[in-house]
Amino acid sequence: MLKITMNMFLSPLLKKQIPLTSRLILMGSFLISSMIPGRPEDVPEVFGNFGSTVPQLALQYPIPEGYAEIPADASTEWPERYVINRTLPSQADKYRKLGYVTYAMNFMDLVFKDTAPRSDQLNSSISLQATPGELETGAFAVFALKALRGVRVTPGDFRDQRDRVAIPASNAEVRSAFYMRRRVWERPQFVAHPTILERGRAIDIESSHSQLYYVTVCVPENTAPGKYTSSLTITSDNAKAHSMAFELTVLPFSLMKPDHRYFFCYYDDKPAASSYKDFVAMRYCGMNSVMLSFGADPKVMVKNGSATFDISCLDRLMTEYRRAGLTGKVVYNIVLRQLIELSDEQFMEYLRYLDTVANQRGWPGFIWSIGDEDDADTEKMDRVKRMLSIVKRGVPQDLALNTIVFPENSEVYGNRLDIRVFAGYFDDSCIEKTHQAGNTLGIYNGTGAYEIDPRDNRFFWGLWAWRAQSKVTEQWIYDVLMYKKDQPFNDLAEPSSNRGNCHSYCYPGTDGPLPTVGYYGIMEGIDDARYIYTLEQYCNKAKGSKNVNARQIADQATSCLAQWKDRIDLSALPDRNKPPYFTIRREVAKVELDEYDSFRSTVAKFIVRLKTALDQGR
Repeated sequence: MLKITMNMFLSPLLKKQIPLTSRLILMGSFLISSMIPGRPEDVPEVFGNFGSTVPQLALQYPIPEGYAEIPADASTEWPERYVINRTLPSQADKYRKLGYVTYAMNFMDLVFKDTAPRSDQLNSSISLQATPGELETGAFAVFALKALRGVRVTPGDFRDQRDRVAIPASNAEVRSAFYMRRRVWERPQFVAHPTILERGRAIDIESSHSQLYYVTVCVPENTAPGKYTSSLTITSDNAKAHSMAFELTVLPFSLMKPDHRYFFCYYDDKPAASSYKDFVAMRYCGMNSVMLSFGADPKVMVKNGSATFDISCLDRLMTEYRRAGLTGKVVYNIVLRQLIELSDEQFMEYLRYLDTVANQRGWPGFIWSIGDEDDADTEKMDRVKRMLSIVKRGVPQDLALNTIVFPENSEVYGNRLDIRVFAGYFDDSCIEKTHQAGNTLGIYNGTGAYEIDPRDNRFFWGLWAWRAQSKVTEQWIYDVLMYKKDQPFNDLAEPSSNRGNCHSYCYPGTDGPLPTVGYYGIMEGIDDARYIYTLEQYCNKAKGSKNVNARQIADQATSCLAQWKDRIDLSALPDRNKPPYFTIRREVAKVELDEYDSFRSTVAKFIVRLKTALDQGR
């Protein structure tokens, strides 16, 4: 388990230009959390790595003058996204004496404070399915039939059919949703949106309101296949305890990893301990690389026409990157003025110097990227092309990657690129042109919902990337503040702007990164891709064998996958200046929430059938 010291978190606060009041509140939050007894030593790394609660500072931001809260389904920004039930069914009356009712739902079906359970959800249970080594997330909520104080939820051990403990309770983590004020695009309005997920906070729930929870199970690698039962115990300071049934089915196979690069763009300006925890958080949601930008700034010194480089910041980041278990080549995004203004020879010297250092220190190496979305800015294009040409001449053994906004600009960089990464406007025209050029195809950003929507993230990182034949999937943010850097939990920090301040898949907690609902969407999307890839590998193995039964099953599985591919339309929109703007937004709306689990279950059943048939045919 990670050992956390006060100095790790207090020193960066003292060094940064953060107002004194904010620093004192953050430091106080850490001092309080540091007095809480530590978690058990057998807690999985991912759970020990995450932070616990948002700092008190996040609860104290004022609402800007003229701003008003609106219901989520009244927002004009995403009108198709939210369907909120507010009518409590009469069957809930039998729980009046208890004072609350629990109900389960798909983790992508977000519960707002004014959400009420449907009749079919009352006192429902959680049922998850996972492979050994997998992290799997479910969701439930508590609806208060009276004002509740100090609500806590505790997971129990998972037991096998003989009532033996098979998976300890420490392998399950419950997190409560923090309802963050989220700015509505271009309007003086906000929605109290379930965004950040906290651990360990006792929650007060107003009468006739709901509180959303996520529960994640980390299945040990050596877990035998089968069904395991557990429970979640809900307690309150002013209500009786109640248990919610929790079932886990462990599948008889392990997932394979596709040959695919997954990464966040990381704007690092943190101490080593924080960077390490961020990299661990990235790895556990499926990332195998990172794009570095800004935070890895070199110090460039030019004297008498000769340049020298101080890369101590990059050195520190690479140390933490490797220590966190990430092994993929690092995408180094060069937008720094001090590098851009170097002569061609000096820039080439810098590239070669970094390659030499990488070889000497055992770093995984670099993929070079210049600027961002420069096809949409013609004034920058000549400079970007010049620098990409230097990359190809100076370090021809390395790969070059750039983002491309519009499909019609796919050829704009000529032979200077190896990897073309397309925005949400991506359509099927990008595939053929990229492959004809001998380039690798990638996609980035998805629908633009970022961390607030698990559904959009799951679709983008899973089904959409698979259908698009992408080999690179990127998200431009890990944690980014657009305006007020000292207000990491205040999306309304710049009321005169047209957008919110916060874009973070993990928020900066005092004791570690705080995951969001979108983070878990990414995790499940990449797992969808791994399920599909595992099935495809078994199909290929079966088709290459003489096992008639296995080949027939493989044909059925291939047909099933083909039907899903046909459902996802990659054709261009008739007018991208009108809703839904992005091709992916049109398609994500077509897949119902329960179809994700049914699809994964179907894929899993095919894998089991193929594995069994191939094993029997030996």
